[in-house]
Amino acid sequence: MAIFFLDHGLSSNNSVARLQRMLNPFQKIVGAGCQLTIDIEKELRNTGFKLEKLKKFQLEKSPKIIFMYKGIARKQTR
Repeated sequence: MAIFFLDHGLSSNNSVARLQRMLNPFQKIVGAGCQLTIDIEKELRNTGFKLEKLKKFQLEKSPKIIFMYKGIARKQTR
């Protein structure tokens, strides 16, 4: 099973990640439960997916706290 994903999450830039952690409690309220601090790559790997493609990027003309993950992951078989 493969999934194609596009999601926002924890920045790989330490100073931006620090800001995301500070703002996350507010984001969960105003963003209907969305969180800024989830490491999408780590979560996929921890749940048994192998990343076939992964691109991490900042959206142009968006606040630095919006960090994106885009790719393809496949569930590993045992």
